Amino acid sequence: MRSDSIASPLAAIIALRTAINAVIRAPMPFLGAIAAAFGAAAASVGWIGLAFSLAGVLSPLAGILEVRLGRRGAALASMGLFVSVCMLLPFAPTLTVAALGFVLLGVAKALFEPQTLAFLSEIVPFERRGMAVGLVELSWALAWIIGTPLMGWFVDLGRWWLLFVLMGAAAAVCTVIFLRMMNAHPVGRTTPTGGFSMDGVRAVLRSAPARRMLLFSVLISAPAQLTTLVYGPWMQQQFALTPTLLGITSIVIGLADLLAELATALFVDRLGKRTSLILSTALYALALAAFWLMAGQFVPALLGLFLVFFFFEFALVTSLAVHSEMVPSARATMAGFVAASHNTSRMAASLAALPLFVAGSLAAPTLFGAGLIAVATVVAIRMMPAMKSGKAG
Repeated sequence: MRSDSIASPLAAIIALRTAINAVIRAPMPFLGAIAAAFGAAAASVGWIGLAFSLAGVLSPLAGILEVRLGRRGAALASMGLFVSVCMLLPFAPTLTVAALGFVLLGVAKALFEPQTLAFLSEIVPFERRGMAVGLVELSWALAWIIGTPLMGWFVDLGRWWLLFVLMGAAAAVCTVIFLRMMNAHPVGRTTPTGGFSMDGVRAVLRSAPARRMLLFSVLISAPAQLTTLVYGPWMQQQFALTPTLLGITSIVIGLADLLAELATALFVDRLGKRTSLILSTALYALALAAFWLMAGQFVPALLGLFLVFFFFEFALVTSLAVHSEMVPSARATMAGFVAASHNTSRMAASLAALPLFVAGSLAAPTLFGAGLIAVATVVAIRMMPAMKSGKAG
């Protein structure tokens, strides 16, 4: 397929997923402020982080929903839920109600994003998919770069919910554009059957490389979530940063994500997916250990934080390109299982972050995370022989 024929769908997916990811990512350093807005204790932070990730375990249902409603119907249902919740959050009377809203936002994201990856996999050949997935995952970085400073500003204004309203409105517009683009590419459509099928689930669970990919996803996501949840309170404690300054500082993570996604788009297909995945995972483990060693001063700490998220994002995006061809007959279901694995890992990390931080300051979560990533590197080595190891593999 010609490059110009996929440019418009790529742009539409990037814009839409930027809005979705902004409301999931940007609040993370400010969960304490959200809890405080409802008069709740700082101990609620772990539970709020859990709420954002909880619904991600439903991601495998994306493939089943696609069979039932068709891809267009599944996308419309999930994004209708997303926009509705964003617009209603300002009226949440308690933290419990707001947390329920966060769960529903996670449901919408979990059901929608596998559809975009499946659609993308059908219109882009595997040998160019590293480039396409890397470009789409720019939305993850853009969400942080745009959303986190805005969230810090809104928190200082006492209006934490403004980001949700803003991104909900943007998502509504982008959804209309995306559905039009989907209709323009018949290869990316699916027809609703009105029934439910478990064939895709069985295909994923019977595949040994797919099962290893799910384990790999669990192992790399927990350390990133631990770091995301502890670096904010640690930097405020260590360097006396205000919420606005913390939001500006957090742009470093967005830049790391952005550069990593550009790097995957440029180099993964050229280097080979096997080499890219194993190397980036090993460097991710080293970067997390280095972050702890460099944390005594502000600028080295920022550099360490940059390296952690650069190599995490590089490994993550590479793994998305790899798994898109592991079970071709059930791409949306495979993408859903991978998303569920990442979210389950983030849930566990959300609950463990504060206890680890209290027990051992920055050292406990970072060194524990580095150990998990070392195991993930071994899993990647064992997983990849089942895939092509050449330029496309």
